Amino acid sequence: MGGGEWYLSVPAGWRALPAAGAGPLADRRVVLVEPPGAFRYDVRAVSEPYPAEDAELYVDVVSEHDWYRSRIRREPVPTSPYRLDRVWVEQGEELAAAPPAPGGMFERLVDVNSPPPRPPRRGGDVPDLAGRRVVVVQPGGPVRHRRAVSEPYLDADGDVAVTICSEHDWYRWVITREPPRAEPCPLYLVWVE
Repeated sequence: MGGGEWYLSVPAGWRALPAAGAGPLADRRVVLVEPPGAFRYDVRAVSEPYPAEDAELYVDVVSEHDWYRSRIRREPVPTSPYRLDRVWVEQGEELAAAPPAPGGMFERLVDVNSPPPRPPRRGGDVPDLAGRRVVVVQPGGPVRHRRAVSEPYLDADGDVAVTICSEHDWYRWVITREPPRAEPCPLYLVWVE
Protein backbone atom coordinates (compact mmCIF):
# COMPACT_ATOMS: atom_id res chain seq x y z
CA MET A 1 0.00 0.00 0.00
CA GLY A 2 1.19 3.47 -0.74
CA GLY A 3 1.59 5.97 2.09
CA GLY A 4 -1.87 7.41 1.49
CA GLU A 5 -3.69 4.07 1.35
CA TRP A 6 -3.10 2.80 4.91
CA TYR A 7 -6.87 2.57 5.49
CA LEU A 8 -7.08 -0.20 2.86
CA SER A 9 -4.73 -2.52 4.75
CA VAL A 10 -6.06 -5.73 6.27
CA PRO A 11 -4.63 -6.75 9.65
CA ALA A 12 -3.09 -10.19 9.90
CA GLY A 13 -5.11 -13.01 11.37
CA TRP A 14 -3.54 -15.72 13.49
CA ARG A 15 -3.03 -19.43 13.86
CA ALA A 16 -2.60 -20.94 17.31
CA LEU A 17 0.60 -22.88 18.00
CA PRO A 18 1.24 -25.61 20.60
CA ALA A 19 2.44 -23.96 23.81
CA ALA A 20 5.27 -26.46 24.18
CA GLY A 21 8.20 -24.79 22.48
CA ALA A 22 6.36 -21.48 21.88
CA GLY A 23 8.65 -19.50 24.17
CA PRO A 24 7.67 -17.81 27.44
CA LEU A 25 3.99 -18.37 28.29
CA ALA A 26 3.23 -16.19 31.33
CA ASP A 27 0.65 -13.49 30.53
CA ARG A 28 0.07 -14.72 26.96
CA ARG A 29 -3.39 -15.49 25.63
CA VAL A 30 -3.86 -19.22 25.23
CA VAL A 31 -6.49 -21.61 23.92
CA LEU A 32 -7.34 -24.71 25.93
CA VAL A 33 -8.09 -27.81 23.86
CA GLU A 34 -10.22 -30.67 25.18
CA PRO A 35 -10.75 -33.67 22.94
CA PRO A 36 -12.85 -34.06 20.92
CA GLY A 37 -12.81 -30.59 19.43
CA ALA A 38 -13.68 -28.34 22.37
CA PHE A 39 -11.74 -25.05 22.39
CA ARG A 40 -11.78 -22.52 25.23
CA TYR A 41 -10.69 -19.00 24.33
CA ASP A 42 -10.28 -15.86 26.50
CA VAL A 43 -7.74 -17.54 28.79
CA ARG A 44 -4.29 -16.36 29.93
CA ALA A 45 -1.31 -18.42 31.02
CA VAL A 46 0.04 -17.18 34.36
CA SER A 47 3.04 -19.46 34.77
CA GLU A 48 5.72 -21.21 32.83
CA PRO A 49 5.43 -25.00 32.38
CA TYR A 50 6.27 -27.09 35.45
CA PRO A 51 6.36 -30.84 36.16
CA ALA A 52 3.61 -32.35 38.30
CA GLU A 53 3.40 -35.58 40.30
CA ASP A 54 2.00 -37.47 37.30
CA ALA A 55 5.21 -36.66 35.34
CA GLU A 56 3.26 -34.43 32.94
CA LEU A 57 4.06 -30.76 32.33
CA TYR A 58 1.41 -28.26 33.40
CA VAL A 59 0.86 -24.53 33.07
CA ASP A 60 -1.39 -22.44 35.33
CA VAL A 61 -4.17 -20.54 33.58
CA VAL A 62 -6.92 -18.05 34.47
CA SER A 63 -9.81 -16.56 32.55
CA GLU A 64 -9.06 -13.29 30.76
CA HIS A 65 -11.52 -11.61 33.15
CA ASP A 66 -9.61 -12.83 36.21
CA TRP A 67 -6.28 -11.92 34.62
CA TYR A 68 -7.42 -8.30 34.26
CA ARG A 69 -9.07 -8.35 37.70
CA SER A 70 -5.74 -9.35 39.27
CA ARG A 71 -4.10 -6.33 37.66
CA ILE A 72 -6.87 -3.78 38.14
CA ARG A 73 -7.67 -4.63 41.76
CA ARG A 74 -4.20 -5.95 42.55
CA GLU A 75 -5.64 -9.04 44.19
CA PRO A 76 -4.77 -12.71 43.79
CA VAL A 77 -7.07 -14.86 41.69
CA PRO A 78 -7.42 -18.65 41.70
CA THR A 79 -5.50 -20.43 38.97
CA SER A 80 -6.11 -23.79 37.32
CA PRO A 81 -3.34 -26.16 36.27
CA TYR A 82 -3.69 -27.36 32.69
CA ARG A 83 -1.70 -30.02 30.88
CA LEU A 84 0.80 -28.36 28.56
CA ASP A 85 -0.05 -30.66 25.65
CA ARG A 86 -3.59 -29.21 25.69
CA VAL A 87 -2.51 -25.55 25.73
CA TRP A 88 -1.99 -23.55 22.54
CA VAL A 89 -0.66 -20.00 22.24
CA GLU A 90 -3.53 -18.01 20.73
CA GLN A 91 -1.68 -15.55 18.54
CA GLY A 92 1.18 -17.89 17.85
CA GLU A 93 1.63 -17.28 14.14
CA GLU A 94 0.35 -14.47 11.95
CA LEU A 95 -1.74 -15.36 8.92
CA ALA A 96 -1.59 -13.28 5.79
CA ALA A 97 -4.85 -11.58 4.98
CA ALA A 98 -6.99 -13.82 2.81
CA PRO A 99 -10.32 -13.49 1.06
CA PRO A 100 -13.33 -14.52 3.14
CA ALA A 101 -13.81 -18.27 3.42
CA PRO A 102 -16.81 -19.81 1.69
CA GLY A 103 -19.88 -19.80 3.88
CA GLY A 104 -21.03 -23.39 3.39
CA MET A 105 -20.93 -25.80 6.32
CA PHE A 106 -18.55 -28.28 4.70
CA GLU A 107 -16.09 -25.50 3.81
CA ARG A 108 -16.00 -24.49 7.49
CA LEU A 109 -15.21 -27.90 9.01
CA VAL A 110 -12.13 -27.91 11.24
CA ASP A 111 -9.60 -30.36 12.64
CA VAL A 112 -10.80 -31.26 16.15
CA ASN A 113 -7.22 -31.64 17.43
CA SER A 114 -6.10 -28.01 17.11
CA PRO A 115 -7.74 -24.58 17.28
CA PRO A 116 -8.79 -23.36 13.83
CA PRO A 117 -7.06 -20.36 12.20
CA ARG A 118 -8.70 -17.00 12.90
CA PRO A 119 -8.65 -14.72 9.87
CA PRO A 120 -9.67 -11.09 10.44
CA ARG A 121 -13.26 -10.19 9.54
CA ARG A 122 -14.53 -6.74 8.60
CA GLY A 123 -16.44 -5.18 11.48
CA GLY A 124 -19.31 -4.34 9.14
CA ASP A 125 -19.70 -8.03 8.23
CA VAL A 126 -20.05 -9.25 11.82
CA PRO A 127 -23.40 -9.06 13.61
CA ASP A 128 -23.53 -8.29 17.33
CA LEU A 129 -20.30 -6.27 17.33
CA ALA A 130 -20.53 -4.88 20.89
CA GLY A 131 -18.18 -6.71 23.25
CA ARG A 132 -16.03 -8.32 20.57
CA ARG A 133 -12.25 -8.04 20.40
CA VAL A 134 -11.32 -5.81 17.49
CA VAL A 135 -8.29 -4.50 15.62
CA VAL A 136 -8.27 -0.89 14.40
CA VAL A 137 -6.31 -0.02 11.25
CA GLN A 138 -4.22 3.13 11.79
CA PRO A 139 -1.55 4.92 9.70
CA GLY A 140 1.20 3.38 11.89
CA GLY A 141 -0.20 -0.14 11.62
CA PRO A 142 -2.96 -2.17 13.22
CA VAL A 143 -3.84 -1.46 16.87
CA ARG A 144 -4.88 -4.57 18.79
CA HIS A 145 -6.26 -5.14 22.29
CA ARG A 146 -9.43 -3.13 21.67
CA ARG A 147 -13.12 -3.89 22.28
CA ALA A 148 -16.20 -2.63 20.50
CA VAL A 149 -18.59 -1.11 23.05
CA SER A 150 -21.40 -0.29 20.63
CA GLU A 151 -23.10 -1.54 17.54
CA PRO A 152 -22.56 0.45 14.32
CA TYR A 153 -24.38 3.81 14.14
CA LEU A 154 -24.41 7.02 12.08
CA ASP A 155 -22.25 9.70 13.69
CA ALA A 156 -22.90 13.47 13.56
CA ASP A 157 -21.23 13.65 10.12
CA GLY A 158 -23.39 10.87 8.70
CA ASP A 159 -20.54 8.33 8.68
CA VAL A 160 -20.96 4.78 9.96
CA ALA A 161 -19.00 4.44 13.21
CA VAL A 162 -18.59 2.13 16.18
CA THR A 163 -17.41 3.12 19.65
CA ILE A 164 -14.27 1.32 20.89
CA CYS A 165 -12.07 1.25 23.99
CA SER A 166 -8.92 -0.53 25.13
CA GLU A 167 -9.30 -4.03 26.52
CA HIS A 168 -7.96 -2.79 29.86
CA ASP A 169 -10.74 -0.17 30.00
CA TRP A 170 -13.29 -2.80 28.90
CA TYR A 171 -12.42 -5.07 31.83
CA ARG A 172 -12.09 -2.15 34.26
CA TRP A 173 -15.67 -1.21 33.26
CA VAL A 174 -16.83 -4.78 33.91
CA ILE A 175 -14.97 -5.09 37.21
CA THR A 176 -15.37 -1.61 38.78
CA ARG A 177 -18.30 -0.13 36.78
CA GLU A 178 -16.07 2.82 35.89
CA PRO A 179 -17.09 3.79 32.34
CA PRO A 180 -14.42 3.11 29.72
CA ARG A 181 -12.51 5.84 27.96
CA ALA A 182 -14.18 5.13 24.64
CA GLU A 183 -14.08 6.91 21.31
CA PRO A 184 -15.92 6.62 18.00
CA CYS A 185 -14.08 5.00 15.13
CA PRO A 186 -15.08 4.74 11.46
CA LEU A 187 -16.45 1.23 10.95
CA TYR A 188 -14.36 0.64 7.82
CA LEU A 189 -11.21 0.74 10.00
CA VAL A 190 -12.48 -1.93 12.42
CA TRP A 191 -11.75 -5.64 12.04
CA VAL A 192 -12.89 -8.44 14.35
CA GLU A 193 -10.17 -10.81 15.62
